[in-house]
Amino acid sequence: MKALILALWAFTGTAQAANIQRGNWEVGGGLSFSTYSSRESFSLYPEAQYFVLNYFSVGGELAYSTGSNISTYYSIGPVASLYFPVSETTVPFVSLAPATWNRYSSSKYTYWHATTKFGVKFFLTESVAFGPVVQWAHYYADSRSNSGNSLSVLGVFAIHL
Repeated sequence: MKALILALWAFTGTAQAANIQRGNWEVGGGLSFSTYSSRESFSLYPEAQYFVLNYFSVGGELAYSTGSNISTYYSIGPVASLYFPVSETTVPFVSLAPATWNRYSSSKYTYWHATTKFGVKFFLTESVAFGPVVQWAHYYADSRSNSGNSLSVLGVFAIHL
């Protein structure tokens, strides 16, 4: 047990400021479990972003979601993130995906939604981070459904290159 604690301390104790500077990449994603109109779903969100400025990145994200009483859907859209480093290992951030296109696999039905994420990344090393995120999404109304909102809690993982 002492060896495990020592190894974890050595691994996390050497973490430094993240690669969240202009010219670097972030590759990662998240997992979520959410409820929407009494439905439960599981989603996987891979994404890639490029830092165009220090602490500001833009890129794209994909999503795959499935769950109880809903069809499986896929989505794609742009994303932008702004980071607020408070220490070398703790970096709060906010992300906005203003227009994400979604398609159900069981039909030709498509719709749009926008998301905002608030979270904190904890850097284990200069390049590897994980953390919790709260995501709010707004689903735009169309001829088949009403508009709506959802709130999700995600776990994110990222590698900064």
